[in-house]
Amino acid sequence: MNPILDYIKYLPVELILFCIIPYTYQPQCPELLHDIRTYKKDTGILDNTYGTIYTESILLYDLKRFCQVSNAHGYADWLEIIDVYNLNILPRCFGIWKRHFMHKDMSNSQLHTLIINFDIMHTSIQRRIMFLWGLLLPNERTQFINTYILED
Repeated sequence: MNPILDYIKYLPVELILFCIIPYTYQPQCPELLHDIRTYKKDTGILDNTYGTIYTESILLYDLKRFCQVSNAHGYADWLEIIDVYNLNILPRCFGIWKRHFMHKDMSNSQLHTLIINFDIMHTSIQRRIMFLWGLLLPNERTQFINTYILED
């Protein structure tokens, strides 16, 4: 039996009837459904390529290069005025980090600190890879695959 169904029986009936069931019948946005389908396929391509030919460290390095994380280091001297810059002027990683729900309201200088400290985070390489990969849009994932896998 599904383990989720085991926990649903403990929920109040009103919550099930008026919150959960109506949500299951709502049609989802076509862009979201497309993103979910392509995410699964693109992640499979990553696993096949980087799991057999390369290593996780190389994948993380390639993802950081694609997101221009190393370019953010050049803005360390500009922290006082970086907040007035438009995201189109800054390296790609600023716009990517802003997609995360916890980072969307942060200033550019706060994002800069997070991006710079991304390398010294105390999380596994796999978790950092999935963080970056999950923030990429479907066309960016395709562009990454075309650039770093198919053109190699």
